[in-house]
Amino acid sequence: MTDDYQKTLKSLKKTMRKQEEQKKALKPVKKFEPKILDFAELMKDVKRIESDTVILQPDRHPIRVKPIVEEVEYQYFYVGESYLEAPKSHSKNGQGNRDIQKLLEYNFSIVSNLDLHGVKLDGVDELLTEFCYYVQSKGVCGRIIHGSGLGSKHSTPVLKNRVRAWLAEYPEVLAFTEEKNNDGSVLILLKRKGYL
Repeated sequence: MTDDYQKTLKSLKKTMRKQEEQKKALKPVKKFEPKILDFAELMKDVKRIESDTVILQPDRHPIRVKPIVEEVEYQYFYVGESYLEAPKSHSKNGQGNRDIQKLLEYNFSIVSNLDLHGVKLDGVDELLTEFCYYVQSKGVCGRIIHGSGLGSKHSTPVLKNRVRAWLAEYPEVLAFTEEKNNDGSVLILLKRKGYL
């Protein structure tokens, strides 16, 4: 019985080999060749769209002319180095406490703020001069934020004293005072531009 089984297996293998050879003979193997496409040939049936309903949108952004800005030659004001304790408030024009009280009550609108955090002492005089010119061109009152100076060496405020000494000496400053509950900023009152 095992002989019959082996004979049938051999005959099946032979028939399967013959069938595979016949299939190979019928279908020749083709190698893959990439097609080279011609764009002009592919687009020969495409027609151009002609439309007369194109609506051009008007330019909604008008041309803006840049304003002519006058270059101002600043007459810089310098103060020597003095690290003594600067006053909390100071008034020059004889009005005394009246100007300081008006500053503390915010009777004048603050034109701009100048934040001096991180500024070195070398350029402070120029910054303060330019800031005062700017404030005078727009109004009379400004705020200078110099910080309380707790991060300075020996905990002595260097920039704070320098700014207040500069303000006390600058001729265009009528009065300055420390803001309420804030020793790190100063409100300044300047002469009106008409009096320059």
